[in-house]
Amino acid sequence: MKKTLKTFVAGILCGALIMGIPALANSIKEMIEVTLNTITVKVNGTKVEGDNILYNDTTYVPLRKVAEMLGKNVKWDDATKSADICDKAENEIVFAGDALGEIEGKIIYKDQLDMYISLAKAADANLNDSDALNKAKENIVFDEAIVLMAKESGIVIDNEFYDKYNAYVEQMNAQYGDFEQLLNAVGYTKQSYQLVQEIEYLKSKIIEKNKDLYAPKGDELAKYYEDNKEYFKYDGLIAKHILLSTQNEDGTEKTSSQIKAVERKANEIYAKINRGGDFDALMKEHSEDPGLETYPDGYTFTKGEMVEEFEKAAYALEIGEVSKPVKSQFGYHIIKLVDKIEYFDITDTNVIAYINSQIENKKLNEDIAKKADAISVKWN
Repeated sequence: MKKTLKTFVAGILCGALIMGIPALANSIKEMIEVTLNTITVKVNGTKVEGDNILYNDTTYVPLRKVAEMLGKNVKWDDATKSADICDKAENEIVFAGDALGEIEGKIIYKDQLDMYISLAKAADANLNDSDALNKAKENIVFDEAIVLMAKESGIVIDNEFYDKYNAYVEQMNAQYGDFEQLLNAVGYTKQSYQLVQEIEYLKSKIIEKNKDLYAPKGDELAKYYEDNKEYFKYDGLIAKHILLSTQNEDGTEKTSSQIKAVERKANEIYAKINRGGDFDALMKEHSEDPGLETYPDGYTFTKGEMVEEFEKAAYALEIGEVSKPVKSQFGYHIIKLVDKIEYFDITDTNVIAYINSQIENKKLNEDIAKKADAISVKWN
């Protein structure tokens, strides 16, 4: 049955109705009478879920929905009030399958819901199918709210993201051989992992653009540290060492007679230290540690991060004490304990950066949740 609708149209008629933007804009041109849904519109046999209107013997259809069903993007430029139908980027994730719902007019396809179900199960293997479905729908709404918030700030997934992401994947492939296989082992696909990274990228850009809104204020940083202090528990050490290598330049082990000579030299250096020799001066003169230039003040580490022999000897020392030469696969180490770290210090730049990130994301997530509650969601 035909319906008659009187509506306000701002600017160009197709710009307002087809793009799905608010009909009330900067100015109101005229009041018109149109007829809704005079025809059924299909794309490759699939019905377009959205109103079409008849006005002056011309039928107008929802441009964004038709374009997306054809695998195209629609970019809206609010400044010029223009729509650009364009191909999706080479790496852009494209969803297909049955239309299962709409969020603010954007069609949610079966592929997308299936991906979010797999992500929900990857995050919690104990979820049954029903709970995973509900969690997937909840997460889709949340992420689509992020996409909408980003668009409102002029932020989209663009070449900056793709360039960084492709470089990261290349790096992971070089490091692990087959990064996609590694992703599969922890419940991700190549596309689902990219999707997660896209969402995180949008969030980081929203925070970057609204720094004053989300940055910690007053005593928020100190309060977070105190409220979550156990998280910053470290049980670590800062230690310097003089390394005398038992390896040749090509990584092969030296001969037994050469290793004996290295051991004698290590004992001689240790004896000098016991007689009052300056550890730092002897370290600078004799150590063959390739990391010395980068870490002249010593290594900060906790259990499980160093080779077993080094770790055991370091944890047995008191602050300021020097160990006897300790042999590992790398050679002989003479270790000096500089300090013990029970907790990461709040003044540490890494701690500050971490807390800033946590507070910013918490505030942003609260805004996203409000956005998600306010947007239009319909599941078939």
